[in-house]
Amino acid sequence: MTALAKLFTAACTSYRHVYAKTTCTTATKNDVVDGGATFSHSTGEIVSDVFGEEEKVVMVVLLGWLGAETKHLRRYGEWYSSRGMKVITLVIEAEDLLVFGQEKGLVKRISELQSDVVSWVSEKEEDGRERCLVFHTFSNTGWLVYGIILDGLQERQELMEKIKGCVVDSGSGDPLNPQVWAAGCATAFLKKRSSPAAHLGKLNDSDGEVNELRTQEKEPGIAETMLLSFLKKWFFFLLNLPHLNRRLTRTVSVLSKNQPSCPQLYLYSTADKVIPFKSIETFMEEQKKMGKRVCSYNFGSSQHVDHYRPFPNIYSSQLQNFLNVYCFAMEIEAETNRFQD
Repeated sequence: MTALAKLFTAACTSYRHVYAKTTCTTATKNDVVDGGATFSHSTGEIVSDVFGEEEKVVMVVLLGWLGAETKHLRRYGEWYSSRGMKVITLVIEAEDLLVFGQEKGLVKRISELQSDVVSWVSEKEEDGRERCLVFHTFSNTGWLVYGIILDGLQERQELMEKIKGCVVDSGSGDPLNPQVWAAGCATAFLKKRSSPAAHLGKLNDSDGEVNELRTQEKEPGIAETMLLSFLKKWFFFLLNLPHLNRRLTRTVSVLSKNQPSCPQLYLYSTADKVIPFKSIETFMEEQKKMGKRVCSYNFGSSQHVDHYRPFPNIYSSQLQNFLNVYCFAMEIEAETNRFQD
């Protein structure tokens, strides 16, 4: 292990008290763990305001941002569960980046998640209904995990077609930029929702969720400045390791060129201090040029992966409209046209 890697390990240890261990769980009202992966208690009943007359059972795969905890994703899981969808989530700890390129740790969890998802969607319900998937990713971390899963499905076109939509919250911008990774990792270590180099936030976690986040302009402290500076150097080193660079480049290529034909929804903000909003818009334009169906909403003032909290009604309506108009209504229309032809 290099001296830089040893130093990073020591830095991780000093911040270890901030986090619980990384787990693969669901965001549900009643979490029940089953071998590291948990499914929601939704029965998969059809809800008319989401599916119309299309009888499908949907699982939503929530892929959390770096440092997210299950409680942070609970509101998203409950939103989907209340509309009859099953939910499974993956949450990732900042320390997992130490083993991101190895066949252990995070890679193993992603592999297990992929196996669970593939196993579920490959079967039908007992009553004969088809199963399908919607992915909801957060930050570049969740988005890249989605890419890893897609990479494993490239030779399974019948499963790719079962992916009916992908929601990208605060992700897809500058995925190979060390500064972006450093900002995200520093934010995760410090349990903030905005870049430590620009904002400081206060979390009030009284009922198991992040209920309040007050941000204010303030000069970063010495610890924050040193951490961010160190992480920039660390990620410059890490992202240039041949095996990791090849893995990430392959994943980004899949996300750029080989996504499924399903619609994509990008939820982002001009005020994001972790991922430059312009880079997200550039990626969206590239997807449009490739013929992908792209929807988006710029919240303007909300921070990184913190759009739902200040704008719950808008966020909810964007999800609802995406599911209604693009993910499932278009599929019904295609089936109708097929019969007419």
